[in-house]
Amino acid sequence: MAARPKNMKTLILNGSPRSDGNCAAVISYLKRNIGGEISVCACCAENISHCTGCDRCKGGECIIKDDMQAYYRKIREADNIIIVSPLYFSMLTGGLLTFASRWQYFYHNPVKGEKKGAV
Repeated sequence: MAARPKNMKTLILNGSPRSDGNCAAVISYLKRNIGGEISVCACCAENISHCTGCDRCKGGECIIKDDMQAYYRKIREADNIIIVSPLYFSMLTGGLLTFASRWQYFYHNPVKGEKKGAV
């Protein structure tokens, strides 16, 4: 097995509203096996409001002051972003969709550099 980089940063987005379900088991497995620094966002448990479409982020900062502010920094710093989520009625969960709606910020403030992702 190849050596894992010690300085690699991974952000795992957990879309499950359950703290002990199948997604938690997958995240536990990933944390044991991918190495580096790992942050997990429990999207359904965070205080994250939906994007209002105000476009104020064109100025470089989202005006909604909630837990998403810390995740903007983590997204920029991450080498890898992994989404782990159940599908309910063929859709992502509400918490993950709310989190994703706030990525409008990156449309106006693009992330530079390469990111790897997995779903």
